[in-house]
Amino acid sequence: MGGAETALTELLAGLRQEQPDWTLQLLVGSRGPLLEEAAKLGVRTEVLEMPGPLSQAGDSAFHTAAKGGAVLRVLRAMPAFYNYGRALASRVKSFEPHIIHATGFKMQVLAALFAQQTGQILWHIHDYVGWRPLTSRLLRVLAGRCAGALANSDSVLEDLNRQCPGLPWTKRLYNAVDSATLNSGEAWDLDAEAGAPPPPPGVVRIGLVATYAKWKGHETFLDALSRLPSDLPWRGYIVGGAIYKTAGSQHTAAELSKAIGARRLEDRVFLTGFLQRRGAIMRGLDVVVHSSTKPEPFGMVVVEGMACGRAVVASRGGGAAELFEEGVTALGHQPGDSADLARAIRHLLERPELRRALGERARIYADCNFNRLLLAKQLTEAYWRAAKLR
Repeated sequence: MGGAETALTELLAGLRQEQPDWTLQLLVGSRGPLLEEAAKLGVRTEVLEMPGPLSQAGDSAFHTAAKGGAVLRVLRAMPAFYNYGRALASRVKSFEPHIIHATGFKMQVLAALFAQQTGQILWHIHDYVGWRPLTSRLLRVLAGRCAGALANSDSVLEDLNRQCPGLPWTKRLYNAVDSATLNSGEAWDLDAEAGAPPPPPGVVRIGLVATYAKWKGHETFLDALSRLPSDLPWRGYIVGGAIYKTAGSQHTAAELSKAIGARRLEDRVFLTGFLQRRGAIMRGLDVVVHSSTKPEPFGMVVVEGMACGRAVVASRGGGAAELFEEGVTALGHQPGDSADLARAIRHLLERPELRRALGERARIYADCNFNRLLLAKQLTEAYWRAAKLR
């Protein structure tokens, strides 16, 4: 699962614990591991398959293609958009919901257009609206149809308020993690998963855990590793894969392997592919790197690494910069600056006592500030606020 799906799973788990008598229904546009995780929590799940033209139409086309081609792609998706919206409204109406918690831009637009009369719509924004040339216009027009909106960081909230001034109210709601689950079970043997030979004794494992989205900074990570002294005992890992359907938005494994070879890092950096149990991934590392080149809406990997007691190096951009205190719970680096990232990683490589201290403080900080029950209590308050507007 990507960060948004992981965040939604934690939200459902916390809400189930906080409000055990509430009926929770999850409706998604495609099959995936989120359904199984939600079902384990006692959430009713259902799939309404989103047709290809609609699932593949996105704002990234306006950045990666000629404007005329992007517009044509959107126009071709309009019949599917309308038909899917009608079907979605019918399905949602059968649930008789008090609150329609819409997460994901396409579902937020669809809910506001087709399901306004069914229940109070609450948008949960996990990304910057201002980055989206088409979506920002749609959400701005539809904002008045919502009871309110949540944002996963102050950075995203500021952007949302600027882009959608017509929303009745907005609130920041940080994502949560479950430290107990993250720290249970065995850690992954990342070398075995990557097909790499066993490392020499004393090696420090440095990992980038992210989808293959281009803005996640894989090349910045590789450039930083190529700057590290060859005599230091380290090994690098890229954990993740491609999950998006929107064209032009992500790397392929072949591209990353080529990038590793171009930097002559074949013997020190390895691809593991997708791995389940994110906590087991973090605990298989000594240093968790977050290297997003654009402002990160939240940065789930930062909090997960902290909750697992690992030394984290995070990009100081957007919402991720809100999640840690420099030099106390994590180290930061300038987004896209491989030299600055290399400096921070080397600092940790050469100071094992600092790695331990950062990890210990980070675990306590994450437990206090990003726990399920805190999220669930704040979300329950938001639901009541939305319901009072009926």
